[in-house]
Amino acid sequence: MTHVTVPLPETVKHFIDEQVEEGGYRDPGEYLLALVRDAQSRAARRSLDAKLRAGLESPNGEMKADDWMQLRQRILSRHPGLKDE
Repeated sequence: MTHVTVPLPETVKHFIDEQVEEGGYRDPGEYLLALVRDAQSRAARRSLDAKLRAGLESPNGEMKADDWMQLRQRILSRHPGLKDE
């Protein structure tokens, strides 16, 4: 694991210590890691949303029955545990 040293104003350090106590975190590092993971999750969601918007705005037209069948087969081939109903 990599360590990062960050200088913080005393007020921020105090706030983090309060959050650790109130939130049941083991230590400030665990609290900060939780914040970073939340930020990563939000960034991934923004990226997914942007891709979905781009897909909706693409000029590809409507999906036909054959398109859905091909998509279903691709998904089933990647996830053998799924059942084709």
